Amino acid sequence: MDKNKPNAGSNANEHPGVARRDFLINSALAGAMLTVASPAWAASSDQPQVTKSTPQAGQAQMKTRKLGTLEVSEMGAGCMSISANYGPAASTAQGIDTIRAAHEKGVTLFDTAEVYGPYTSEELVGEALAPIRDQVKIATAGTIRRAHAIQPVTAVQTEYSVMERSPEHNGVLAACEELGIGFVPWGPMGMGYLTGKIDASTRFDPKTDLRSTFDRFSPENLAANMPFVVLLKQFAEKKGATPSQIALAWLLAQKSFIVPIPGTRNIDHLNENLGALRVELTPDDLREFGTALAALTVHGGRMNEMQMGLVDQTT
Repeated sequence: MDKNKPNAGSNANEHPGVARRDFLINSALAGAMLTVASPAWAASSDQPQVTKSTPQAGQAQMKTRKLGTLEVSEMGAGCMSISANYGPAASTAQGIDTIRAAHEKGVTLFDTAEVYGPYTSEELVGEALAPIRDQVKIATAGTIRRAHAIQPVTAVQTEYSVMERSPEHNGVLAACEELGIGFVPWGPMGMGYLTGKIDASTRFDPKTDLRSTFDRFSPENLAANMPFVVLLKQFAEKKGATPSQIALAWLLAQKSFIVPIPGTRNIDHLNENLGALRVELTPDDLREFGTALAALTVHGGRMNEMQMGLVDQTT
């Protein structure tokens, strides 16, 4: 891909919610990826660590992972869908309640950017986390190796899920591992598709939902991609989990430097997402799942042609 993605300050009205979706998080600047320090963090390590805080009843104990030199909760929270892009915006009160609930449950990595809304997401997240905000990180454009050579990169953020596995094949994951860079997958549940709550009859409002323009979300491709959901449901039944939890647990099992950021405006869905931390996929489970996954074909592009033109996928 020749074109570098514009910075988060690009014209949000031209390309709402897309221009910042594949980016590098620079370790020395301030901006779009907000991390809130937890006083109960364990000592630093390359492997996930358990925090010393006591989990609520039925909640998995939150561990931490390293994004470069930055230590964060092993599960982050995406805040885009609270303010825009996947339907009408939630109320301010609902958004604040969800964000604060995430932090109370141990989440310390929150994804926001000025193009969400635009602007309203950063304002909302800032208000929700003002009492506890510690430090802020930025998303910036450029290829991984070139940017890292200029200044150490903390993490790379791009789409990665059971259905979208480009980072495994285009060198991005390998480069992150080689350079000690964290990886933050957005869309870890296929923009909602892998929850099992979307099917060929689902329609998306073109005025409020970006997915209405994505080829992968056309009725015919929603139907054609259903084997992915069926596979997740099979493993969910086996593990006493939900399809969303299996999708997230699979991502967490890929690399120790991966921190997914599933987005939600709903506290029940937040609890479901964090429940993935209790799901243990054994080596045999992962081999079985991987074999079944390799036999499936993804139908439809992840975004439309214009939006993909904004994504820099080089390493």
